[in-house]
Amino acid sequence: NQIQAAVRGLGIEEKDIQTRNYSFYPNYSTDKDHRNEVTGYTVNNSVIVVVRDIKLTGKVIDAALSNGANEINSLDFSASDTKAVREVALLNAIQDARDKADIIAKGLGKRIVGIQNVSESTGYIETRRFGGNMLMAVAKDAATPIAPGSLSLAANVHIDFILSD
Repeated sequence: NQIQAAVRGLGIEEKDIQTRNYSFYPNYSTDKDHRNEVTGYTVNNSVIVVVRDIKLTGKVIDAALSNGANEINSLDFSASDTKAVREVALLNAIQDARDKADIIAKGLGKRIVGIQNVSESTGYIETRRFGGNMLMAVAKDAATPIAPGSLSLAANVHIDFILSD
């Protein structure tokens, strides 16, 4: 509750906080005379937080650790809206195909008079994941710095142009 309240205090909306795992199991004594005796319980509660403002990422990690979190498992970078990026990538791929076709046509003494076929294969922006012990070691320091770098998307087009003299 403390962790979730601290994260909400940074402006993270309720819809962006999700319990992913909750496990609860007993711990048993290993003493010879007290075998099968419950000595306590272990609870694991994993929470996923979606941070939409990249500048808040380090603050969210620090707030979680300062309010009871004892482990940070992973950090994923992804894009929430790729429509505009996908459109630009496709337009650039089409222009590149046309430029190359114009050079080839010119070299053959021809000109482009039409298009016979078009197909495309646009990739997707892959999530970049960081995790494990390295992330936990970094997160233990105050003011955790987060550098997201950049994500990329590739678009390919295949255009069969019609050439004429």
